[in-house]
Amino acid sequence: NWLKIKLAEVQQQAKELHQKLSNSRVTISTLKGEIENLQRDEYQTENSLSVLKQQNEALHKESENFKFLWRNSCNCFNDLRRKHNKLIDYKAELQQDVKELDKKLFFSKTTYLSFTRGQKLYKRKKLLN
Repeated sequence: NWLKIKLAEVQQQAKELHQKLSNSRVTISTLKGEIENLQRDEYQTENSLSVLKQQNEALHKESENFKFLWRNSCNCFNDLRRKHNKLIDYKAELQQDVKELDKKLFFSKTTYLSFTRGQKLYKRKKLLN
C-alpha cells in the first residue's frame, strides 16, 4: 500500500518533470527563434549601416565637388568682374582718345580752311596787282 502511494507520487513527479521538460523545450525553441530573429535584425542593421556609410561617403564626395565648383565659380566671377572693370577703363581711354582726335580734326579743318582762304586772298592780291 505504501509502495503504491510512493509509486503514485513518483509517477506524479515524473509527469510534472516531463511537463517541465516539454515546457523547457518550448522555451528553448522560442529562445532559439528569437535569437535567429535578433541575428537577422543584426545582419540587416549591419547592411543598412554599410549602405548608410556608402551614402555618407558619396555625399561627402559630392560636397567636396560642390565646394570645388563653388570656388571655381567665385574665381570666374571675380575674373569677369576684373575684366569688366578693365573694359570700362579701356572704354574711358577710347572716349578720351576720340575727344583728342576730334580736337585735332577740328584744328586740322580750321587750319586747312585758313590756309585755303589765305591762298585765295593771296591769289586775288596777285591778280589785282
